[in-house]
Amino acid sequence: WETIKFTDKGIINAMGLSNPGFNWWYSKYRHTEQIVSIYSEDILDLASMIIPLNNSSVIGIEINESCPNVCISSDKKIIKNCNIARKISEKPIILKLSVTHNIEYILPEIDVDAISINSVPWDIMFPNKKSPLEKYGGALSGRIIQPYTWNFITELKKVTDVPIIGASVWEYEDIKRLYDLGASAISFGSIFLRYPWRPTRFIRKYKRDKDNYME
Repeated sequence: WETIKFTDKGIINAMGLSNPGFNWWYSKYRHTEQIVSIYSEDILDLASMIIPLNNSSVIGIEINESCPNVCISSDKKIIKNCNIARKISEKPIILKLSVTHNIEYILPEIDVDAISINSVPWDIMFPNKKSPLEKYGGALSGRIIQPYTWNFITELKKVTDVPIIGASVWEYEDIKRLYDLGASAISFGSIFLRYPWRPTRFIRKYKRDKDNYME
């Protein structure tokens, strides 16, 4: 836990993408219906993960080009990776972007099925202040970054019709706010670490509210 710090407004993290690797995951979970998130600095390595996923129960592939603690890909690299992924993938493709990316340059050049949004690099929000996790990296998520990620949804809606997955949910009311902004779906991220019971509670309440509304 030394790479996470909690606040009442969100989380500072420097967790990166540490895991046992694709082959380990594929051998254990390829028959599970889920969306997987992958990243590689090498295009051939990326392709070597996408191709086997065509023969799995995976229902979608998120290409994570925006982890602040590993690498935020260049705009040109994102275009190249997404275009390769589209050619070889039989699964829906989700592109995970950073608020730092030039969406007016990227989005007209690619064909993806949805867009998700990553945490915000520390130095974007606090350029003149050292991160408490400086030796590891450091990014912010949760309520504290809502002005950034929610404005990003607004900007995305101006340049694309691709469905957007809303992020940075912290309170139940945030779900409605994200849908009002134009999000097509909602993701729960750092809230699982700070308040692990909230997503299930929010989903149950949302379903009840939605059913009552439909009646």
